[in-house]
Amino acid sequence: MLIVPYGWDQPDNAVRVQRLGAGLHLARTEYSVETATTALKALLDTSRFSLRATAVGEQMATEDGLALACDAIDSVREYSDSLPQQRSSQRSSTPRIASDAP
Repeated sequence: MLIVPYGWDQPDNAVRVQRLGAGLHLARTEYSVETATTALKALLDTSRFSLRATAVGEQMATEDGLALACDAIDSVREYSDSLPQQRSSQRSSTPRIASDAP
């Protein structure tokens, strides 16, 4: 897998895939015909990339991603609930609307 990240979390994900040995990544600023050709040749000529990608895919297939995501969200919510609450000011929480009257 050759990844050319464009934004958001893609650069981090690209580094993770490369760190797992399941692919390579190229920064957009480094992308050219030559660098892409070199990377693709390495991916096609080196069997360890496809072996690692298969192993990672098999591992992911056995995981319950939805349950793991829900557990992670729940733990953040529980942590947030355990923090001391900030005292609200004595002012009303109703927003004030500026009037034309002095």
